[in-house]
Amino acid sequence: MKRLNKSNRNILKRTILIFGLLCCIIVIIHSCRRKFEELPGEEESPYDITAQVNVNNTESGSKASGNLFATYTKTSRTLIYDINFKGIQPNHINLNQGSLIQLGRLIANLKKEGIKFSSPLHGKLVLNIRAEKALLSNKLYLNMSSVKFPEGEIRGQLIAHKNHQD
Repeated sequence: MKRLNKSNRNILKRTILIFGLLCCIIVIIHSCRRKFEELPGEEESPYDITAQVNVNNTESGSKASGNLFATYTKTSRTLIYDINFKGIQPNHINLNQGSLIQLGRLIANLKKEGIKFSSPLHGKLVLNIRAEKALLSNKLYLNMSSVKFPEGEIRGQLIAHKNHQD
C-alpha cells in the first residue's frame, strides 16, 4: 500500500473539510427555510372581529350607536362584515388606522358619500398587508360621520379574536 506524502495529505484534509462545510451549509439553509404551504385538508381558523360603535370617543353628544361583527381570513386577507347602526344617517363609514381619540389614516371607505344605506350594512373588503397587521393588533377603528359631524359622530375600535375551531 502506498503512503501519502505530506502535500497529498493536506489536499485530502482540505477536500474533506470543504465537503463537510458544504454539508453543514446545506443543512442550515434547509432548516431555516420557511414553509408557506398549508397541509392538504388543513384550513386556517378565521378571526372574529367585533366593535361597539358609540359616542364615547367623539365630542358629538349624539345618541347614535352601532356595532360591527366580522370575520377575517388571513389566507385570502378578506374581511367580511356586518354593520348595524341606529340614530344616525351616515355620510361616510370609514375604516381608519389608529386610536379612537384622534383621527387616523384612512384604510377604506365602506360607505361612499351620496349613496344611502340602511342598517344592517353587509360587505367584504380585501386588506393589504399593512391593514392586516393593524387589524390583528387591534389598531383599526370604525368611524361613522354625518353631515352634522363630518369628523365622526360615532366610533368603535375593532377587536380581533382568533376563532379556534375544533
